Amino acid sequence: MCPIIFPKRNQVTGLIAKYYHESEGRRMGLNYTINHLREKYFVVHAREQVKRVMRECLECGKRFRSRPACQRMTPLPRIRLQQTSTPFINCAVDYGGPYSTKQGRGRVRAKRYLCLFLCLTHCCHLHGVGVVLGY
Repeated sequence: MCPIIFPKRNQVTGLIAKYYHESEGRRMGLNYTINHLREKYFVVHAREQVKRVMRECLECGKRFRSRPACQRMTPLPRIRLQQTSTPFINCAVDYGGPYSTKQGRGRVRAKRYLCLFLCLTHCCHLHGVGVVLGY
């Protein structure tokens, strides 16, 4: 069977490429659409035509060209921006927990808490508070 030949940049060619793009539910990519198009038709510069159809497709634009939202950092406190040479002049403390932990096999789970000491000028230091509550 001889395929039907369509010229490039023709309205009918664009409609056929759009049909094959939409017939697969817009799930398949460029090469898959060209493959199905070439089963029946020979389109001059088929890749260019299918790319144009995919670029104009609103649903594909939402799905593939949209950018994920980026998180913005909150402004730092003035204490953190001041340069000091001695660590732990400006500190922050944060607590977390309870965390259920188990040390070793067959041991009972214990509740533990976390105490986080932050040096606002240099680096972060972690200190675990080993408070075990026997329940």
